[in-house]
Amino acid sequence: MNYRDRVIGKFMLYYDEPHRFGNAEVELAKAIAGQIAFGIARVRAEEALQQERARLADTMAHVPGMVWETIGTPGNQ
Repeated sequence: MNYRDRVIGKFMLYYDEPHRFGNAEVELAKAIAGQIAFGIARVRAEEALQQERARLADTMAHVPGMVWETIGTPGNQ
């Protein structure tokens, strides 16, 4: 299975006896593999986003001495 020109997995079909896949079967398998690859990529992207959000929240929670300035406050012009 490919997603954005990268191999991300395999999708294999088997028969109980020797069988030559026809064009329609090959095209159907490719379509199914494409949908599975898209789903895998989507899940990976969601997981990466959640990890990044957690990392950012952790960073923000541990930033010491965070200072907010307001424009026009005496001494901060």
